[in-house]
Amino acid sequence: MADLVTFGVATPVPGTKFYEYIEKNGYFIEKDWSKFDPALPPVYSYPNLSSQEIFEFSRKAYKAFYLRPAFILKRFFGQRSLRDVQNNYANFISFLQRTFASRATA
Repeated sequence: MADLVTFGVATPVPGTKFYEYIEKNGYFIEKDWSKFDPALPPVYSYPNLSSQEIFEFSRKAYKAFYLRPAFILKRFFGQRSLRDVQNNYANFISFLQRTFASRATA
């Protein structure tokens, strides 16, 4: 099994086929470039899948992977130095903030 994963939500960057597809089909809900952030809900929705639902699926995938007891134990017992402990602690706090923060619904 993988040690680390990324579950990214596609960002429609101007000039790409994905952007053209979202534009052509009228799926944009926001065109403010400052909101084109993969850490926030996407700036588009599909007819049967909202922006918030897409975002929640991504967050659910992160939680399912990183909050597994096997993953946590492997990281805990794999620590070999105080620096490892500090890094793992900082990464865990950052993960919790990103995954459970209410700002994600902005």
